[in-house]
Amino acid sequence: MVSNGEGIITGDISEEYNSGTAIGLIGIVLAIFALFPTWYYVQAEVSAGEYATDGYVDIVVIDGWRGVQVYDIKSGGGTVSLASWCIPIGVFALIGFLWSAVSILRSKRSSTRSSMFFRGSIITILPLIAIIGIVVLLPHLLPENASDAVVGILEKMASSPLGGEASETYGDYLDVKMRWGLGYGSIMLIASSAIQFLGGILERRVE
Repeated sequence: MVSNGEGIITGDISEEYNSGTAIGLIGIVLAIFALFPTWYYVQAEVSAGEYATDGYVDIVVIDGWRGVQVYDIKSGGGTVSLASWCIPIGVFALIGFLWSAVSILRSKRSSTRSSMFFRGSIITILPLIAIIGIVVLLPHLLPENASDAVVGILEKMASSPLGGEASETYGDYLDVKMRWGLGYGSIMLIASSAIQFLGGILERRVE
C-alpha cells in the first residue's frame, strides 16, 4: 500500500479497512464476473414435424454483454436470429464497478464505504428488474414476420416472467414445450448484491 499520499490508495490497510471492506469488494468482483453468463433465457422444443428440434433450443437469451438476442425456429429444427438489441449494459456496468472499487479503497471512513456498498447492492440488482420489464414487453417488440409459435411462446413467458414451463400446440409445429427463467448470471448478481449489502452492514458496525 502507498502511504505517502502519491498513490490511489493511502494509509495503513490494517487501520483503515476491515472484514466488511473485504466482503463488500468480493461482492463487486462477483458482479463483474456476472456480466458474462446468461441472465435470462427462453428455450423451446418441438417434438415432431417440419420444425422438430433436437432437444431444447434458445429462443431468447439476455446477458450483460450481448444484450437481448431473439431467435426463430426454422425448417429442419435449427434457429435463425430474428432480432437483436445490443444494449451495452456490460460496458457501463464494468466501468461503474471498477470505479466503485477504486472509490471504496480510497475512502478512509467506514461510514462512507458502508454507504457505497449499500448503494452498489441496489444498483447491482437493477438489471434483474429491467429484465422483467423487457420480458413483459418482448411480444410487442417482435417484427410482423415472426412465426405464430414464437409470438405465442413470448406471450406465455410475458404472463409469468420469473420463470416456468409450458406446452403449446401450433399447427404444423405440433406439441411445443418451452421453459424459461433466470440464468447463472442473474444468480450471481443476486449473490453479489447480498454480499455487498453484508459488507455495508459490517462496515457500519465499525463506526
